[in-house]
Amino acid sequence: MEVMAGKGKVFASQMQDSSDLLARMQVLCEREQSSELRNRLDRDGYLLLRSVLPREQILAARSAALEQLAQLRPEVFAPGTNAAEGRAAPGASSLGLLDQQQIAHSEEVADVLHHPILFDLASHLLQGADVITTGYKWLRAVGRGEFTGVHTDRVFLGRGAENLITIWLPIGDVPVRARQHLQLSGLSAPPWWDGGSQWCA
Repeated sequence: MEVMAGKGKVFASQMQDSSDLLARMQVLCEREQSSELRNRLDRDGYLLLRSVLPREQILAARSAALEQLAQLRPEVFAPGTNAAEGRAAPGASSLGLLDQQQIAHSEEVADVLHHPILFDLASHLLQGADVITTGYKWLRAVGRGEFTGVHTDRVFLGRGAENLITIWLPIGDVPVRARQHLQLSGLSAPPWWDGGSQWCA
């Protein structure tokens, strides 16, 4: 299908869902399971995993982030709406959530971003390595018609690490029509990029 991507259009297909590999944890030992996930990650350059974290925690983080943003930038929310709905005012842009690290580190949001399940998953994918995360969090709220630009996460996150996994985590429900994330599949290590991890828009 043809979708908008930044200022232009690209042909895209839905990402392959790998949630079934996690669901089979009950019948596979952890070593076999993490191997299957790593193989899929190596093949596609990404893993799409749904419902990994408790839904109630995700929604609590979303409400907390939006309510705090509304206190700082009330003009970017649609008049007469509750901040938790996340409805932007017409023409709202440069929402500024990325610069509000105190929101990213608030209790409800941090409980999601630092959830033990994410650390366990990353450790499995990195074959038992001790996992750390960055202090700075790329918490985004993007206005209608805006986008983050095509980029590779390693430029911003690598800090010299040989093993890097980035987790793009939607804070709330994301309908397919919203087209929140484009992933260039199979390009986890392009020949012209030294150590590139993944390309996102």
